[in-house]
Amino acid sequence: MPVPGGRLQFEWPRGEKSLELEFETATTIHFLKWHPEEGIEEEGTYDRSDLDRSIQLIKWFMGEVVRV
Repeated sequence: MPVPGGRLQFEWPRGEKSLELEFETATTIHFLKWHPEEGIEEEGTYDRSDLDRSIQLIKWFMGEVVRV
């Protein structure tokens, strides 16, 4: 969905679990991982070139085990 300032945000809800990715600038992605049943509420930013971070977040949402 478009958000103010010309940015773009993707939201994926599944039950109580949610992942949001917002393209804040041409180089920055803001994320929100949220799962109240598991006590997870993590928010931050990373460089859009960090493909591994995007994959890690999507795997978390899909329920795959991610080794860090």
